[in-house]
Amino acid sequence: MLLFFICVAILVRFPFFFKAVIDWDESTYILTGQDILNGHLPYTHLFIAKPPLGLLGYSLFILLFGKSVIGIRIAGALCVGAASYILYRSVRRIYGKIPGILSGAFLIILSSTMGSGMATMMEHLALVPICIVIFLFTRQDLTVKDIFLMGLAIGAMSLIRRNMIYMGAASGGVLVYLNYRYGIKRLCRMLLVFIAGGMLLPALFVLIYAVNGTLDTFYRALITFAVSFVTAQENTYTQKLAMFKDVLKKDMLTHNLIIWELFVAGVVSAFTYFRGGRQKIYSSIMLILTAGVAASCIEMGRKFPHYLIHLAPFIGVFAALPIVFLKRMRYKIIAGAFIILIPLVPVLKKYPAVFDSLIKNEAFNDTAYKVADYLKRRNVRDQYIYVLHYHIIYWLTGAKVPSVFVHPQDIYKDYCVRFHLGEGATSSTALLRILDKQPRFIVMSKLFWLQKSVPVPFKKLMLNELKKRYALANEIDGILIFERLL
Repeated sequence: MLLFFICVAILVRFPFFFKAVIDWDESTYILTGQDILNGHLPYTHLFIAKPPLGLLGYSLFILLFGKSVIGIRIAGALCVGAASYILYRSVRRIYGKIPGILSGAFLIILSSTMGSGMATMMEHLALVPICIVIFLFTRQDLTVKDIFLMGLAIGAMSLIRRNMIYMGAASGGVLVYLNYRYGIKRLCRMLLVFIAGGMLLPALFVLIYAVNGTLDTFYRALITFAVSFVTAQENTYTQKLAMFKDVLKKDMLTHNLIIWELFVAGVVSAFTYFRGGRQKIYSSIMLILTAGVAASCIEMGRKFPHYLIHLAPFIGVFAALPIVFLKRMRYKIIAGAFIILIPLVPVLKKYPAVFDSLIKNEAFNDTAYKVADYLKRRNVRDQYIYVLHYHIIYWLTGAKVPSVFVHPQDIYKDYCVRFHLGEGATSSTALLRILDKQPRFIVMSKLFWLQKSVPVPFKKLMLNELKKRYALANEIDGILIFERLL
């Protein structure tokens, strides 16, 4: 069944294997992963405010599958397939085989259609430890080993996506509920084992940075910057909740309405159809974990649909439950196949165009690839260039990133600039440091001057530099390539 779920994940995600850029965050993770392979610990050379385990994951993907966007997308499909298999095992153990298969299929669909789901995002890496925790809770009597592994999985997911600490807190609460009746001594022992498992990986990273003499960098990246980010947020909890509702509504109306309807029906049925026993207890545990993960998505305070991918396993569990009401197996199979195919129709429609582009040898013909091919012909490998749009171009060409700001948008954020360059620094200060390195090419969108996120002084400084020291060398699909004058 593992091979089955991996194959399904690859088939669902295959039409998007060839697109160079789906989400700029994915490009940022790839660049940081490559930076680690180049010999730099996370945060010591290029900076991204993400926990280190996920970044190491991208390094592993590049190591295993080569320097290829397709390789990264295959790795993402493998993560989704593995997570779906673990979820299938969990649901099968409690509710039966058909609900198990459905839940795994729903996870593949949801994690591929939510937000930037066809890219390989940090959320996809986190799905594996999330589903391991879900599986461990299927055990009737959790052993010390089970609880340690659960803590280890929660530590891993928190080092991939920081907000998964909320799921850790929810899991800890469930453990207290499950063990308090056995006495305070057992409860304390179980909690200590759980915490020890959760702290093992963070402690290992602390040791690595301490030995390397960069512990302060590690602390600043994960703690100090997080405080800066939270301080910069001006949204109230009510506003964050409203943004979360908007994201939910968009996903329901554009992609997965039938699965969301089944999720609601599944939650209701879990507490009406299942009168007691393991099914009722497990349903309660899943609902608590769902609430914990939903709270983490709300607290992020950002209107990014890919955050919903964290919820995909829990939606998959409950959405598969209504199928239990069907008495005959053939009805369950027919209904399950029908439910799975409906949200897959938009994906299946893309196959003819993908095959056509492969036949015509045009699969790698989108804008980022074309710009990268042009720059490769200009021999930019190991030279500084400055890319303000489609920064995956750094990776595709082997050019050097001229700034600590990997993601092009970070240089426009005051709290990011002040964190790296000190109080009083601005985006223009950061741009001056980049220009001091005399990048041979500057790559930007034709619409750069209209972007509201770019500060006006930054635009003026860039315009002045381009007029004085650069000339337009090429324009490809609305991307301007300026070359420095000798």
